[in-house]
Amino acid sequence: LLIRLILDRQSLDKDRLANPQKPLAQGVLTKHEVLDGINILQIGLTIYGVLIAFGIHILTGILLIVLVGYTCLLARNFYMTDSITRYPLFQICFHHLYAWPLAFLAISAHTPDNTFNFSAWSYGTLIFCAFCLYELCHQLNPQAHPVQASALNFYGYKIVFAFASFLLCFALLCALFLGLDVILFPFDLALFLTFLLLFFNHRLFYATEFTAAISLIAHSWAGAFL
Repeated sequence: LLIRLILDRQSLDKDRLANPQKPLAQGVLTKHEVLDGINILQIGLTIYGVLIAFGIHILTGILLIVLVGYTCLLARNFYMTDSITRYPLFQICFHHLYAWPLAFLAISAHTPDNTFNFSAWSYGTLIFCAFCLYELCHQLNPQAHPVQASALNFYGYKIVFAFASFLLCFALLCALFLGLDVILFPFDLALFLTFLLLFFNHRLFYATEFTAAISLIAHSWAGAFL
């Protein structure tokens, strides 16, 4: 929720032109109210992290505070606004760097001794790839408003397809190492095939969006089988 609020606030000016149906673009909340909500969530999570660190497990609390720190940097585009917003693929990657501390946080709460082992890094990478693919698949509309500066409009479909293929291969390698390949391979294959379909008909981008959403859910919940 916190990250979604930050990203929606950053894209508010663009959404007013390109996606006026979004709640913030409709004026349901003002930009100042959204900022207040972000600050309240960040302060609340920081306090919660401190309480966990001193009352339950110090590493879990620290990781939660690290995640809050990440959201603070994300809200400021990592102090590299020009560099990040100029290159959509670069921006997508920066949006989802939280995948690793989030994976470490989940593992530390259950088995602290395994927090930073190779399996934890692999699971974080798996989640990172899934979230990047999900965001990428929401930038495939060939009729999107130019103000959105989508990856498709900026790079063209061949580069986008190559980047998506790289993420899919990397996710599959991580799934293979974690023993989740039997579960996740069908979802990765389905997403790859929907990307291929776009070579023949770009108007089928909605199918890729839907498949990416299902794939993201599968990859996120796959951790329960570790």
